[in-house]
Amino acid sequence: MKKQLYLFFILILSISFSNCSQIAAGSYPYAELYKLDYPESKVIKAIQAVKAKNLDLQVTEDLTDTDSTDYWHNEWFMVENQLIKTWTRPSEKNKTTFALVCVGTFGNCRQVNNELSSSEDSEIKEQFQELVLDRVKIELQNSNSH
Repeated sequence: MKKQLYLFFILILSISFSNCSQIAAGSYPYAELYKLDYPESKVIKAIQAVKAKNLDLQVTEDLTDTDSTDYWHNEWFMVENQLIKTWTRPSEKNKTTFALVCVGTFGNCRQVNNELSSSEDSEIKEQFQELVLDRVKIELQNSNSH
């Protein structure tokens, strides 16, 4: 019994001193989250309007999210010749979380806040905010004023 207790104690210590950065909860634990004060349906419409007005942001492959049974609505953008995966999800009543998930190419999408260097992270977040997020916010404001 003492030996088992000792081994259990060693196991707990080794886990607590190991690199815990490899442990993260959820499907998208490293995503950069942005809160929008609009219902998800309006956010999705604004995203689609931004894509329609900015053809350079559109992805050439058909990546339309048609699965309405999952927790996220996925959207993809092309920014600086890189694929960017995002998702939306209702967070509270009439509020939506818009998340920047990963950047790269098909089959090699690297997670923000995890698999990019800090300079790459900063650069992609800045590009995303300028080319996508700010435009979505403008669409949302314009649709609210009508």
